[in-house]
Amino acid sequence: FVGALFIGNLFVGVIIDQFEQLSADEGGRGSLTQNQFEWVAVQRMVVETRALRRPPRPSAEEHPQRAYVYDVVQSTRFERLVALLTVLNAGLLGVVYHGEPEAVQLGTVYANFAFIALWALEASAKLFAFGAGAYFSFGWNQFDFSLVLAGALEIGLYSVNLALGAGSSDSLESLESIVSVLRLLRLLRL
Repeated sequence: FVGALFIGNLFVGVIIDQFEQLSADEGGRGSLTQNQFEWVAVQRMVVETRALRRPPRPSAEEHPQRAYVYDVVQSTRFERLVALLTVLNAGLLGVVYHGEPEAVQLGTVYANFAFIALWALEASAKLFAFGAGAYFSFGWNQFDFSLVLAGALEIGLYSVNLALGAGSSDSLESLESIVSVLRLLRLLRL
């Protein structure tokens, strides 16, 4: 029994050693054929290039307003502002707690509504600048647009809850909180 265990461990050790040697050859591609190696290089280049894809800029002669808005939403300053607002929105969502004073709760609700309006404004500006086809061809824009729709749903749920009377619908408040937490997913962009 001990001999079989020893031989088994030796066999596994040799296989692992051979695997590590093959992995170390040619940058981890020692077991690939030349065609496979070239295919991996092309796929890597495609992945790196895809990250640089941008929507086409509208013609300044034909659409001067769209071209101007395009330049604004594609600028580094705008991206930094959106990142800062995303962090501030996440921080605001993070300080909400059960049993907070009504004035604080109301301020938080209206601040969240302001953020929803800002996200809707960002989506509208990009939609105007890029055009619907180009805007929705990017996954992040689809994601942002779905979060804007979730924000509109949150405002609608808040309004319904308010119309029904304060505290009359705990299930609506819970759904509203879930929709609110979905906006935290914007942090994935950072």
